[in-house]
Amino acid sequence: MLRCNQKIKLSDGITIEFHDMSNRYFGDFNRVFVQVKISIEKRMVEHQKDLLEMVGSDQTFITYQTSLEQMAVPTADVAGVREKLMKAFVANTQPYLLKPAFIENLIKKKKFI
Repeated sequence: MLRCNQKIKLSDGITIEFHDMSNRYFGDFNRVFVQVKISIEKRMVEHQKDLLEMVGSDQTFITYQTSLEQMAVPTADVAGVREKLMKAFVANTQPYLLKPAFIENLIKKKKFI
């Protein structure tokens, strides 16, 4: 069971965090909104000096953020929808995160924060 505000370690140096930002917006309808933060330890690219220069010396982690969202969710279904979104994210994203080229591509596209 996945919960918000927990960390999932995918491999040595890659972590996914989920933060619930859901809110009710009309009557019994909710916006399920989960902020996803992926942290990659900078040491995972220490052997590639050109990538290290792109990241900068003041950072310990390379961080990428995205969000998961579903609208018009009845209050009784919020927890189930939230867990379903998180499970689908992990299942669909994990294969890409574990590819050696993922970190390099993330840095080169400067899609980290």
